[in-house]
Amino acid sequence: QLKPGKYQFKVTNLDVNKEVGFVIQKASDKNMDVMKTALENSFTTALIKKGDTQLTGVVELKEGEYVYSCPLNPTPHYTISVKK
Repeated sequence: QLKPGKYQFKVTNLDVNKEVGFVIQKASDKNMDVMKTALENSFTTALIKKGDTQLTGVVELKEGEYVYSCPLNPTPHYTISVKK
């Protein structure tokens, strides 16, 4: 759970033998095309190889529910709750 504000996410590929990515969407958009519904600046800056780390841009999160996932590989949608 996070408070409303601006965040930059640091994402590390710890042990996946594929390149991965990271993106955030509103929870209500999780079944829609992530390329059309991603929050502004929420993608990692490059593909993340095993052992590497990348940053997203600065993302503004307002009160509500969001999900993050990998846009390249089938992964679950993990929830981020933003509350005051």
